[in-house]
Amino acid sequence: MRMLPVAGVLSLALLLAPPAPAVEIQGMGDFIGLHGHYGPNGNCKAFPRFQVSAAGIRFETAAGQAEQISTLEYAASYGGHDYNGPLQWFFPFGRDGNYPVLMTFNSEDAGRTVSIEAHDEGFPGGPQLSPRNAALVKNSPYKRCG
Repeated sequence: MRMLPVAGVLSLALLLAPPAPAVEIQGMGDFIGLHGHYGPNGNCKAFPRFQVSAAGIRFETAAGQAEQISTLEYAASYGGHDYNGPLQWFFPFGRDGNYPVLMTFNSEDAGRTVSIEAHDEGFPGGPQLSPRNAALVKNSPYKRCG
């Protein structure tokens, strides 16, 4: 029986491994083009709203209710290894493979629209969205405020 060398086995394993769906990032410092204030359809006086900065994403769901997210998941491989378009995907909440909502930046290309949609929660027969996440999904899409 012929045995493959260890390097050959490892190379084969890497080729067969599926791409990682998301990578954990600290803040949004590498995404300067996304920095700014966003509100439902561009209304930053309305709630919920959020701000993207180097520190991360700061969500405000109501007056006096804010949450700063500095550790989030960037879905770098969502468009496939050849994807070179404007869309960028993030999971701001959740860990260990459970991501309740998905944020898609540039979802309407140059309009800089951000959609927030249910991902691992809020589907028939599945877990319900939390009140915060339900409000974010309900008020989508978001646009950068002028």
